[in-house]
Amino acid sequence: MVGHRAVGEAVDSKLRDRAPSPPAAKRGRTIFPWHPRFSRRSLVISAVGLAVTIIVVSLVATSILSPGILILPQGTASSTTAVTSTSGGVLSVQINIANSPTTLGAIQQIIVTVLDQGGKPVVEATVHLEVTSPSGYTTVLEASTDASGVHTFVLQIQALPSSVGTFQVKASATKAGYQTGQAEATFEVTETAS
Repeated sequence: MVGHRAVGEAVDSKLRDRAPSPPAAKRGRTIFPWHPRFSRRSLVISAVGLAVTIIVVSLVATSILSPGILILPQGTASSTTAVTSTSGGVLSVQINIANSPTTLGAIQQIIVTVLDQGGKPVVEATVHLEVTSPSGYTTVLEASTDASGVHTFVLQIQALPSSVGTFQVKASATKAGYQTGQAEATFEVTETAS
């Protein structure tokens, strides 16, 4: 038996000498032969690039999906034309159009006021606004009223030939404990100021 062991040990040592060592991936290390390293700067630049891409795509999509209207950040305005309508509910909805007529490329503000039957402002009412361009495309917006029962929607009329004509505006307001109120209005868009 002593001779067998010596022969077996000799064979084992020869096999060990010939066998290559296992690759790094099999020893529990990384599976990449190179180590990717990202600096904070490259990550920040990548994140900023992604954010800019998302913003540009959303603006382009808005232009494509709702020709005639570009939605802008909210602001305040004084109104010159008012159209009021209530559909038998408790909420009274008023639409004030800041500029009518207005021109291509101009900023249009649509001020929606929500009041209860006593004429008091309704805070946190949900206002659903539909603006339909002369070419038939409808843009739908939704917002909540402020402490004065008002929300101002700010839109830019796109400088497209299909934006010339009459825009239809429909607003409805809802709030728990109240019946829905509705109103409609229109405004005109011309190519140039009259």
